[in-house]
Amino acid sequence: MFVQNMLFCFFVELNNHLRHTKPFLFAYIFLCIGAIYIQYSFTQESLSYAINSIHTPLLDVFCKYGTHIGDGLFFVVIAACISFFDRKVALVFILTYLISSVLAQGLKHLIFSDSLRPAMVLDLTHMHVVQGVEIRNYNSFPSGHTTSAFALFALISFYTSNRLLQILSLVPAVFVGFTRIYLLQHFFEDTLFGSLLGVIAAVVIYYSFYKLKPQENE
Repeated sequence: MFVQNMLFCFFVELNNHLRHTKPFLFAYIFLCIGAIYIQYSFTQESLSYAINSIHTPLLDVFCKYGTHIGDGLFFVVIAACISFFDRKVALVFILTYLISSVLAQGLKHLIFSDSLRPAMVLDLTHMHVVQGVEIRNYNSFPSGHTTSAFALFALISFYTSNRLLQILSLVPAVFVGFTRIYLLQHFFEDTLFGSLLGVIAAVVIYYSFYKLKPQENE
């Protein structure tokens, strides 16, 4: 009974402190359910072929450069800019980046170090390879870029009171995941799990600093 009461109090408190983040989280859960359905309805190879096959010169450029939104450097630059206005919020961003990166890189290099990237599984002679992109062969699972992107934009949405902007924060994060598959750097499952890591890291760190949440004006 005591444990049940403790759990009930915990989830009530969690709900109170994260209530203004619900638009982003609900949209992400809805998206995640759809992604899980796709994950178990199609093979990784068929998904890679399907996404890579829609290539265009313009999309090549967008994906080649847009994928860097998931770079750790991009995350750090955003945190550095925030530090000029609020150092505590910047600390939340830095901690989220560090923890999400450690989780992703730890899984990638220690547990799933033998996971092969698309270049080692697919026949690249039938794939579109974007010029200037270095194709990697190993440490595919999970996608570090996708992890960072979802962690970053989840946090950005948490510090935004506008519900529409919270939901739209998913767009650049999803785009980064798309670029990783389009550029033949990762499989669909790598980006799906990477997004989960990023969002969970953002929620845990943000909840730990819940006193920093913005005041709702509604």
